[in-house]
Amino acid sequence: MINKQELENADIDYNSGIVRYAGKEELYEKYLRKFLENDSIRLANDEYINQNYNGVLEVIHTLKGNSGTLGMTNLYTNCSTLVDGIRAGRTDEIEFMLYKVETEFNICIEAVKKSLNII
Repeated sequence: MINKQELENADIDYNSGIVRYAGKEELYEKYLRKFLENDSIRLANDEYINQNYNGVLEVIHTLKGNSGTLGMTNLYTNCSTLVDGIRAGRTDEIEFMLYKVETEFNICIEAVKKSLNII
């Protein structure tokens, strides 16, 4: 069972997420658990270190979709900003934008763990 309040405390929109999973909490929970295995931040950082900005774009674009589907609005917004920045050629801003994505990602991970009583 999902503790909705823990998600809401991290600005994760439970209701939005549930709608995307046909109103089935068990399905939403399954994908919240799967999100805990997400290694997008590590992959994006690796791509950034190698100056492969298209690689960063691909990884973060996927994370954007996953976070949007799960109702992780702040993470989705930060991912969108990073994706848009890379597409606009603002490579000098990638490090800072990636930091913001990583910070929000970690907030979401902790909230999901708490909401599923994993911590």
